[in-house]
Amino acid sequence: MTVKKTKNSAKKNRGTVDLRRKAEERLKARDSGLKHATDADLRGLVHELHVHQTELEMQNEELRRIQKELEESRNKYSDLYDLAPVGYLTLDETGLILEANITAAGQLGTVRSLLINKPFYHYIKKESRDILYLHLREVFKSIKFRMCEISVRGEEHVFEARLDSVLVKNSGGNYACRTSIIDVTEKRLAEGKVKQAAEEWEKTFNSVDYLISIHDRKNKLLRVNKPFADFFRIKEKDIAGKTCHEVVHKTEKPWAGCPCPQAVRLKQPVNIEFFNPHAGSYFEVSAIPMFNDNNEVVSTVHIMKDITGQKRAEKILKEERDRSRHYLDIAGVMIVAIDAGQKVTLVNKKGCEILEGAQEDIIGRNWFKAFIPRRMRSEMKAVFAKLTAGELSPVEYFENPVVTLKGRERLISWHNYLLRNEAGEISGTLSSGEDITERRQAEEELKIYRDHLEQLVKNRTDELAKTNMSLRHEIKNRKRVEDNLRESHKQLQDLTAYLESVREKERSRIARDIHDELGQSLTALKMELSWLKKRLQKGQGALSKKAESMFKLIAATVKTVQRISSELRPGLLDDLGLAAAIEWQAGEFQKRTGIKCEVRIIPEDLILDKELATNIFRIFQQAITNVLRHAGATRIRVSLKADPSNIELAIRDNGKGISQEQISSPYSFGLISMRERVLPWAGRVKIRGAENKGTTIKVKVPVNPERRQAC
Repeated sequence: MTVKKTKNSAKKNRGTVDLRRKAEERLKARDSGLKHATDADLRGLVHELHVHQTELEMQNEELRRIQKELEESRNKYSDLYDLAPVGYLTLDETGLILEANITAAGQLGTVRSLLINKPFYHYIKKESRDILYLHLREVFKSIKFRMCEISVRGEEHVFEARLDSVLVKNSGGNYACRTSIIDVTEKRLAEGKVKQAAEEWEKTFNSVDYLISIHDRKNKLLRVNKPFADFFRIKEKDIAGKTCHEVVHKTEKPWAGCPCPQAVRLKQPVNIEFFNPHAGSYFEVSAIPMFNDNNEVVSTVHIMKDITGQKRAEKILKEERDRSRHYLDIAGVMIVAIDAGQKVTLVNKKGCEILEGAQEDIIGRNWFKAFIPRRMRSEMKAVFAKLTAGELSPVEYFENPVVTLKGRERLISWHNYLLRNEAGEISGTLSSGEDITERRQAEEELKIYRDHLEQLVKNRTDELAKTNMSLRHEIKNRKRVEDNLRESHKQLQDLTAYLESVREKERSRIARDIHDELGQSLTALKMELSWLKKRLQKGQGALSKKAESMFKLIAATVKTVQRISSELRPGLLDDLGLAAAIEWQAGEFQKRTGIKCEVRIIPEDLILDKELATNIFRIFQQAITNVLRHAGATRIRVSLKADPSNIELAIRDNGKGISQEQISSPYSFGLISMRERVLPWAGRVKIRGAENKGTTIKVKVPVNPERRQAC
């Protein structure tokens, strides 16, 4: 600073000397003209000179003041230059440092005097030196402002710097580069953090489960996140010019319920729920307005959350709640929940009926003040307080009166349970109660009647004791009669079985006698008649015709004898067994009556006890005889099946069907006979008929060799 002030003083003295010299020259020129001047001219000249002198003195004072201000301003700006927070350098075209302020020296880690005439490249990292070289070239080629960023290597640390440079002309008339050095290390770190934050925001933006889109004021899409693009199957590059209603609602016109216009108009977030039929999903939507510095809405953020699962869960929860409420309401007892504050939080329909009030009139009331009689209120409140404090365990069953909203007192029997919150703390009680007022009154009345009845019972006990003795004798006699009846019934069954056996034997004997004796006699008579016929003369036409007629009559009689013999006791039953006998009988029945018979036997080589086979065959004969007499059927289906456990015969026809009255009639001797035939084998006969749909008879006999042998 001292050097600069000395130079300024020298310049000032030289200026003063030159000014004096010029003034003296001008005065000499004037003096040459004053030789001929008068006294008046001289006095005017002197006056003028005094005026000029005064003006000059005033100008000198003004110049001194201005000079002082300039020196103060120069000193001020010199201090600003040296102490500026930004480093300043003046460089020549080769990068040599011509000037530097104190801040620049501090940035480079040295003193200012050591920087002058030193290459700036010395303080630049190698990878940034080419950048500085090109920067200086651009600055010295143009007067435009230039900027670059380089890595500066100070004595103690390395920092990122931004160089702002401009071409200037120095006092010597040479061009130089005036450069400011701004430490942007923190800025770069901040930019890195901002970039990282932006990347994290981008990652978060695309990884959240919500469907997020950004709209302009006209509801056009500016940007969407990946879940939004994936859900609506649109690529981010294709959203330009698309509107929300085109992408989300698949409509040409804006959706009337869209929250974005509302958010723009109201300048506050708008939340709605809607169902998208194209996606088949429920959404919860939040439209959030975004403002500029003038508090104007410039865009909206549209956040969509798929709440389909939540809606379904809410629906299920509502159904469960409604179902629970329905269960509570149909319960035949009163259900009340009371919180720790003694207020009613739940009451069912039965509870409302007992308390004689609507649900909204009961819930929220203090239970003890509203529904407990005054005489018991303090005691009940104390017990409840101990229950909710965990000092007392709930009694499973107890009784106490309650007061209804209409002032009537009812007696309730209670079952109590403690309610707990998620932390396991007692939060209240849940009680189920039954109104036993009428029951208790009835019990009291019953007690009176009971006492009276006990007396009556005592009086009647003696009478009953006597009657009991009499009844015992009567029961003993009836039991003896029942035993006799049971024995008689057994004897009757045995007799029936014996008679059937005798009858079958007699039938067999008669069938043999008819077949052997009458059959042989008829056969012999037929042979004799045939011999006689051959010996008649040709002229005896009348005798020949008579003989022919007798021959046919004998043949018919032979068939009748065979039929009678077979009906009495089919030879097939003894020779080939039950299956063959049923097939033969069905065939004969079909020939004789024209009613079609279908027979199915499994297995075909069925072998049964002879007596059992005979009885099953007789049941079959009785059944088809009944079809012929009563059913009016055109078809009969017969099924005979046997397995290791049972033998089953089923006869079905398509006739008019037997009635239940006929099945149960004591005069249906044929049906009774069927049942009696299988009783010795523990068999059962089931008969079922339907009007105009036929009759079915099923005979089921268990396979029991011991039983058959006993029979």
